[in-house]
Amino acid sequence: MPHVFLRPHGNLGNHMLLQMTALCLVREVPNLTLSGYNIPEWGITKGRVRNNRPPLPRIRGHDTDYGCVVEMLKSGDLELAILRDIAFQVDLYGDPSVFRDVFPKQVTPAQTAGEGELLINVRGAEILKARSTAYGPINVAYYERLVEETGLSPVFLGQLGDEYNTDLLKKRFPKARFIPSQGAIADFEAIRGARHIAVSISTFSWLAAWLSEAETIHLPLIGMLNPRQRPDIALAPANDPRYRFHLFPEREWVGNDAQINALAGPDPSREITRIELRTLLQDARESRAKPRADALERLRKRAQKVRPFVPILRRLYPTG
Repeated sequence: MPHVFLRPHGNLGNHMLLQMTALCLVREVPNLTLSGYNIPEWGITKGRVRNNRPPLPRIRGHDTDYGCVVEMLKSGDLELAILRDIAFQVDLYGDPSVFRDVFPKQVTPAQTAGEGELLINVRGAEILKARSTAYGPINVAYYERLVEETGLSPVFLGQLGDEYNTDLLKKRFPKARFIPSQGAIADFEAIRGARHIAVSISTFSWLAAWLSEAETIHLPLIGMLNPRQRPDIALAPANDPRYRFHLFPEREWVGNDAQINALAGPDPSREITRIELRTLLQDARESRAKPRADALERLRKRAQKVRPFVPILRRLYPTG
């Protein structure tokens, strides 16, 4: 019986998406068992969470060929493994309704956006200081365009504080509602419960919107969400009618004065069609063919190397 240990890392959104990735494997390999995860917010926990279990094979890469991984698990070529990276491939997940049952509604937030309002999730905190070049704040003129085109009243929710991004938003939207973070779960449910959502550059924000039953979801294709910048990530659901897609130029966020000043400048984005999006995604996938094949070959070699020692490794790393 194959077993996969999860290796959670990052914030709540990443933990949830790693769980979803693992459950996609279980969907295809019914006898697969899982452990090594702890999401107390939803009572999802099993086994010990630990950083390393050498020398087990690691399933790595955000665009791993999961069809081949499934075949390895079914055939016995991959009996024990660590799921190290999230599959940032929305087509792998299937219908959002499946995971709404995995992550049911927890609380009713004190504040959220109502009818006639656009909930704009704001990611701030550490990403303002260039923790990762694939994140960062979004140009305020983009939000102005969304408000003008939709006719909805803006409601900013999330990581709002005493810093330049919040100050700029309040200056440009003096009549908007601003809701500072109410805690991770309350913020997640506030986003998930809104009818109209503008997603931030955040796995947490992306997942809350994707699990929602919103009428419209505005997805900014910037940073990690831009297929040109991160061809290994495909989180733009081209076939989901709820979504509208806004393409930004590639940007490596470093948080310097020029980039911060540009946040107050013209809107550099444009809404693109689904045909344009599918072309972007196809080009990105084709550009990743060799790295994807190389990663799979490394997994095969490691699995073959440790296979004679699987009985010992099962005793060393209990799967319960």
